[in-house]
Amino acid sequence: MEEAWQEGKLIFLSGDAGAGKSRLATDFLTSKGRFIRQEARPGDIHVPHSSNLRFQRETLRRYQDYQPPLWVKQAMAPWMPELELEVSPQGPNLQTRYAEANLEILKQVGLHGEAMFLDDFQFMDEASLQIGLYLFSQLLPL
Repeated sequence: MEEAWQEGKLIFLSGDAGAGKSRLATDFLTSKGRFIRQEARPGDIHVPHSSNLRFQRETLRRYQDYQPPLWVKQAMAPWMPELELEVSPQGPNLQTRYAEANLEILKQVGLHGEAMFLDDFQFMDEASLQIGLYLFSQLLPL
């Protein structure tokens, strides 16, 4: 883990449930400084975008000094009614703008110098996995 960290690589831990992966990751990241922990939950797999939207809401709560640009709010509003924008989902670029808005929000983690810990990845819904693949493809190399 230390070698991967020093090289700026993603670190994946796998193993049986209850083996201590989350504790190992938490202890390791605590030794490195601040980090943000995002968790998928067992029911997420049945609700499209649930994991990702929870992650984005947590990020926005954590970085309250960040005010997303209007285009980000517009792209996220169909999925996040708390943004209080009246936007009706339409157009061929809806998914692209949604993915770009997710990337814009996620960049706040890096701008604040924090690592991100995604826990219980196996519970993520398919739509969140697809957005996650896009986000990773845009963020690498770290």
